[in-house]
Amino acid sequence: MKGGSIYYRCRRCGKVYTACHSPDWHASLAWAALRIDINPKVAQDSMAPELLDLHHCSDTANGVADLVGAEADDHKRTKEQPK
Repeated sequence: MKGGSIYYRCRRCGKVYTACHSPDWHASLAWAALRIDINPKVAQDSMAPELLDLHHCSDTANGVADLVGAEADDHKRTKEQPK
């Protein structure tokens, strides 16, 4: 099990940011994939990260952000802007 950050990208301003941390980011992404499935019971009961997030853009407007991925804590890239 490896902890990591879950990343979102704002549809309005394009910023990529981390909104939460997961103690097991592989399992979190697997649960998120199950949320996309047509079975609403799985999505309702899972501990998956949300597929969408509300982002407060720098110009004081609000945007909707999509889950785009995750990175392990020991990864070399910065937490603010994964490539």
